Amino acid sequence: MGAQQSKENMVFYNNDVPVSVSQSLLEGGDSNKKESVDQTRVDPELAREQVEAMVSAELSRYFVEKQIQAELLKERFYTSRLLIDEMQELQSRIGKAIDQSANSKELLESAVAQQGRVVSCLRSNGKTPLNCSDAIVEFSQLAKRSETLF
Repeated sequence: MGAQQSKENMVFYNNDVPVSVSQSLLEGGDSNKKESVDQTRVDPELAREQVEAMVSAELSRYFVEKQIQAELLKERFYTSRLLIDEMQELQSRIGKAIDQSANSKELLESAVAQQGRVVSCLRSNGKTPLNCSDAIVEFSQLAKRSETLF
């Protein structure tokens, strides 16, 4: 129904058809125009207050946003600092483990060498094993030191 009403009121003019406007229509448009201008006049004080309120709200939003960004940067910095500290501690532990590993490797190699000396001493002194007591004591001490490392 609404579509048909709008079609009934539609008027199309061809470029060849002249359009004439009456003086009363022109004068009526001017009077309406004057009234609309009078109605749209704005109080400058009210406009200033509204602009100040909008600027104040925008500045407030801006400062809150900047404060949030600053807090996020601080949090990100603290988190990064904690991660860096943790990584340095881990690096230190790994370094100590490598040093201990090198020490334990040396200790293990010397223990194996000492074990070989004990075995060869016992083979060569089959009837007198007490002659190998120094080598056995040394091997025992190495074994005790290796127990503390592991």
